[in-house]
Amino acid sequence: MKQDVARFVKSSRYNAVITTVDSRSAAMRIGSGLVESNLAACVQIWPVVSVYRWKGRLCRSREYLLLAKTAFSRVDALVAWLRKTHPYELPEIVTVPIRGGLSAYLRWIDCETGRSHREKRQRNKDDRR
Repeated sequence: MKQDVARFVKSSRYNAVITTVDSRSAAMRIGSGLVESNLAACVQIWPVVSVYRWKGRLCRSREYLLLAKTAFSRVDALVAWLRKTHPYELPEIVTVPIRGGLSAYLRWIDCETGRSHREKRQRNKDDRR
């Protein structure tokens, strides 16, 4: 194993963004949209049961939790995109700093959410036309 791949580094340049939705199709649509638009490098989706109080009533709901990994510089755009496309009246949108990770993985997040990656994709689309 390459030493650089296994090297753990501390960093404050990355965030995880958490949200929930009520259906698998909504979760897949949002997860795919975030990755396709380079707002997130990866979105993991899990079925969960949420217990919460809404409008004075105790609720228990089957939901899908989405965990999106992104660069700190993309958090505002990711949150704005979620607010525009999320089906809930009051969506859970929580950001959590990623305090560190494998250096190669963090560079991958940069690559997938960075400007140079988007420009390269646009050039590839233009070349195919």
